[in-house]
Amino acid sequence: MYEEIIEGIKKVPTQELELIKRSELHLGVFTEPYLTYMLDGKKKIESRFSKKKCLPWNSIHPSSIVFVKKSGGDVVAYFKIKEVYFFDLTNYPIEI
Repeated sequence: MYEEIIEGIKKVPTQELELIKRSELHLGVFTEPYLTYMLDGKKKIESRFSKKKCLPWNSIHPSSIVFVKKSGGDVVAYFKIKEVYFFDLTNYPIEI
């Protein structure tokens, strides 16, 4: 996977590549139709829920870079995190 990502980012402008090299990196795997919504700009917020506090819990921060991978496919994009919120649902339950 690492080699695939490196090959893909060789096409990135030098200034952007330097930003990526200095950033904390993450990989997000997305399925359709959400991947297309994200790439089209229709989806701007992503949420992840887990019973256990697993990655990216407390490990992703504003300015982190997320590589976007299509489930079962290639890395197709990347983005920089603007804002991050973590909620411990044992303390703040979701009301249904």
